[in-house]
Amino acid sequence: MKDKEIDWDACLPTKEMQADFKRFKGLKTAEEKEAFKKEMQDKYHKLPEAQKEAYKKASEAGLKATVSACNDYIERAEEAILRNKRKHSVNHVFSSPPSIINFTSKKPSYDDTRRSSRNNELLQRAQSDL
Repeated sequence: MKDKEIDWDACLPTKEMQADFKRFKGLKTAEEKEAFKKEMQDKYHKLPEAQKEAYKKASEAGLKATVSACNDYIERAEEAILRNKRKHSVNHVFSSPPSIINFTSKKPSYDDTRRSSRNNELLQRAQSDL
């Protein structure tokens, strides 16, 4: 799936956003990340209206590019999975069949015990009659 890489410049359209993201990735603790978020909010609220509007537009463009990149990645992953399944099913057709284990019970063989006990009974009666 490396045929198409994510365009990070589209996802982070300004140099400032790229630098902020790089800084955010380096944060280790939840406290550092929360402080960063607070700092970014404060920074945004201090911007003049014209810069806020430009930042919003850049953020929206970056978000759309991120969603598009994610959808492309998902599509490529699904295609790879389908290719792998097709490849496996073709190999399965040409491979030798697996051995089959039969878990059904065997048909009971002829029970000779009833016959032999009947024969014994008849034999004993015949001997006693003699």
